[in-house]
Amino acid sequence: MINFLVIAVLGAAIGYFWGRIYHNRYGLGHLLNALIGLVGALLGSFAAMWLTGSTITPAAPLAWGVWLAAGAGAFLLVAVAQFLRGRQYE
Repeated sequence: MINFLVIAVLGAAIGYFWGRIYHNRYGLGHLLNALIGLVGALLGSFAAMWLTGSTITPAAPLAWGVWLAAGAGAFLLVAVAQFLRGRQYE
């Protein structure tokens, strides 16, 4: 359970701060960036678990590899969403 919470918080934080770093010039709100980051983190973590064959259980130790994949997934999905949205304020 703690791993899932860390993945969710990590994804939301990456999405939020990615929007703050780029000053939201792509027209996506901070909440939407956080939600996209959350979805990206979940997709990244599930892809990492599927590729490695590992699982996250309550008794499992901290899954650093899955957390890194979740961070990468959040970063990539927010970047792709902002790229597809296009620049609004130049």
